[in-house]
Amino acid sequence: MDEEPKEQAEQSEPGIVEQTFARGEEFESLYANNVTLEATGLDLKLVFGEIDLRKQLVEQHTAITIPWVMAKILSYYLGIFIAQHEAQAGKVMIPVSALPPLIPIPDGATPKMRAVYELAQDLHHKLVADVAIVTP
Repeated sequence: MDEEPKEQAEQSEPGIVEQTFARGEEFESLYANNVTLEATGLDLKLVFGEIDLRKQLVEQHTAITIPWVMAKILSYYLGIFIAQHEAQAGKVMIPVSALPPLIPIPDGATPKMRAVYELAQDLHHKLVADVAIVTP
């Protein structure tokens, strides 16, 4: 009897669908060495730009908004691509000036938000510990 529900569960799982890609007529390939994020309850906007040292600013040029499901899948693939690159080329070198700041836990944070801030701090510590940091 235990086998019957298991078989039904396996049959109800969706299969992997192979996707075909084609680039549209207005497809562009741009460069960015800076990205900022803007979040809503529905989606995540990635705003891309390039640092302009002469002007002492980031010249933003493109924004792409994706749903949270895609953001989570993107996180998965970024981890894989970074691991593959580092396996082939060595650790990604991060200049000290490019490290993100450590986000403090605000006073009065709810337990759920405190857990989020603690995760952010843990991710920051792992980033700093896991990469070879270079000074300019």
